[in-house]
Amino acid sequence: SELRLHDNVVGDEGVFGLTNALKVNRTLTFLDLFDNAVTADGATNIANLLSDDDRRENRSQRYFLHGECVLEDLVLSGNDGIGDDGAECLAWALRSNRTLKRLRLADVNMGD
Repeated sequence: SELRLHDNVVGDEGVFGLTNALKVNRTLTFLDLFDNAVTADGATNIANLLSDDDRRENRSQRYFLHGECVLEDLVLSGNDGIGDDGAECLAWALRSNRTLKRLRLADVNMGD
């Protein structure tokens, strides 16, 4: 299933709520958060969910362990607050994620 929240000013608090909801959702494969005032904090929260790293101390963020993640396509473009720090967290998470096939990060204020 899909959830399109394009240009809704979800922000980091909204991302926190979404990631909590994703802990129990087994059908969402596409999430569009284009231009939603997401910053590096929100990106880090998403990265924690996408990561398979069981060294995390927060057990509530271990939803995606053991292949439970079904998210295949994530749009974070247009969130210029993500920056280098948020992009780095997402890249770290992708090293162990086995399901995400497409991550869109255009115009997130990354790099020079």
